Amino acid sequence: MQSWSGPLHVIYGNNDGERDGLKRTLPQIRDGPLWIETGGKRILVHHYLDWCTPHDVERADVIITGHTHEVVNERQGDRLLLNPGECCGWLSGRCTVAILDTNSLSAEIVEVTP
Repeated sequence: MQSWSGPLHVIYGNNDGERDGLKRTLPQIRDGPLWIETGGKRILVHHYLDWCTPHDVERADVIITGHTHEVVNERQGDRLLLNPGECCGWLSGRCTVAILDTNSLSAEIVEVTP
């Protein structure tokens, strides 16, 4: 099994009630919006697309959300809208993550199997 050694960016969801426990496990967790600049792209991470301001949406090259737990991987003009689904699979029965390619401004949705 491989382990991840890169950066991990994490935001709270709307049902994350045990914030103290999550903060102890993931010290970098925070409320959205979270801005990440990498690969020459501005990435906006927020739990729910409707919580993003129009100004933030306009500035973003990539918008990553999660609220619906439904996979979204679509270009809207020069912007990529991405919802990787849910990595736990509790609601949808499907465990998915996204791999973002900032060079091509595209993402691959990957099924995670135990």
